Amino acid sequence: MSQSNKCREQLAEMFLHCLEEEKLPWHAVWDTSPQQNAISGKAYRGINAFTLTLTAWTRGCEDPRWCTFEQGKKAGWHLKKGSKGVPIEFWSLMHRKTHQVVDFKTAQEAIQKGEAVRDDYSYYCRVYHVFNGGDFEGIPEYRPESRGKPDLDQIRSHRDTLLRNMKVNFQWDGSGCYYSPKTDTITMPPKSAFHDTYGYVCSFLHEAGHATGHESRLNRPMGSTKEEYAIEELRAEIASAMTAQQLGISRLRKEMGKHSVYRPGKYTPLASVQSHKRQQEFVLPGSAKPAQRVFQYLEKSRRIHPKVISEMLNAKLLYQEAAHFNCVFASPDYDGVIKNCSMRASNDTRFFKESGEKLGWMVNPHRRALFVCEAPIDAMSIMSLLQYGGKDFMDYSYYAQCGMPRKGSLGYHLEHNPEVQTIYLCYDNDEAGRVFTERAQKELQEAGFTGKLVVKSPVAKDFNDDLKALLAHRQPVQPPAEMEGTLCMKP
Repeated sequence: MSQSNKCREQLAEMFLHCLEEEKLPWHAVWDTSPQQNAISGKAYRGINAFTLTLTAWTRGCEDPRWCTFEQGKKAGWHLKKGSKGVPIEFWSLMHRKTHQVVDFKTAQEAIQKGEAVRDDYSYYCRVYHVFNGGDFEGIPEYRPESRGKPDLDQIRSHRDTLLRNMKVNFQWDGSGCYYSPKTDTITMPPKSAFHDTYGYVCSFLHEAGHATGHESRLNRPMGSTKEEYAIEELRAEIASAMTAQQLGISRLRKEMGKHSVYRPGKYTPLASVQSHKRQQEFVLPGSAKPAQRVFQYLEKSRRIHPKVISEMLNAKLLYQEAAHFNCVFASPDYDGVIKNCSMRASNDTRFFKESGEKLGWMVNPHRRALFVCEAPIDAMSIMSLLQYGGKDFMDYSYYAQCGMPRKGSLGYHLEHNPEVQTIYLCYDNDEAGRVFTERAQKELQEAGFTGKLVVKSPVAKDFNDDLKALLAHRQPVQPPAEMEGTLCMKP
């Protein structure tokens, strides 16, 4: 194995270790000063920048300077005992006949003068081990270079320059972020749809990273298999993080503070683009006011607390369908756009229908505690139990998965609700509910949730049955203060 391959093998091992530890938020890794040579001050590029930035982040290095043992010794610095070097690659050219190693500039000058041709040279790689500035005694204290406030107009102009130089199509008023290789188009929502400039630019750079793989550019595989898709997503996210650092976007994030959030988009193959277009055609069923049939059904038959029903109607998360008086549970995304709805009959028939994107029914997001259940009726039953038990149900968030839980849905909502510290899994008390609970526990673990996780099963089959039984027997409902026990007492 060559030295270069060993270098990359070590990088791969470090990278995989970070993945296993779930400690790889790319834009956090690159929100640092560029890694640079301690002697020349020149910033590292390419794979060396990637290796040293990742190493500095995993080791917690505050000094971005690096140099070899010999460079440090020549400068009069002393390497601390136990310091560990990091392999980096140094590429140059070797003359095939004389075996003389030269840099790229020297070779280019020789070719221009007619003293050599391009085929006279082959690539030549040497590997050096560098040590962090914090590993040396006697090295001058690192003083970060004072960099001015990011120029937002200039940053936006970089977007237009990139589009022009790449010759890629751009749609600025889409409903989502994605890149289509068939039309070679980057689609972005308007800037007003983003919380801040940081999120907009990083999302754009992610999609531009995908666009580099088009057949007119690097012509690489872009997602025909799950493995290729995962690799392509990784490429785009690394490209976005590295470019954002070069443009000073990391400084923009720090100025905006903790509320500045970036969430990567996705590379969208043709089939997904077609699906995306179909989703844009989603239209809500017509509504009827007042919603007397829905209110009566939920209050009388389902025993939902009147305050809960009123709150859902006022929030337009619930309404009465005009044609058949069905209960319609509307599901907005996190931009407030209704993209999904589920319907059930306003009587005790088993009619149920869902259409639009599979988002589930999210109520009252951005609270510290989240209840997860199977259906909107279950969620409203839990709200009612809390309200009857002396709690304000609006102190909590609720997510009804509307049928079979979809893989990745919990992770999606967690990304948009970082405030959540406690999650209550409230699936039905049957075999399917137990399977859903196990899947949810695994998915939350994979999503990196580190808060409190509580499994709460109803006494009867579901929480609506519990609610009706409790009110029928007129027993007091006293949820424990810490919400650790059952939500209600057995009749």
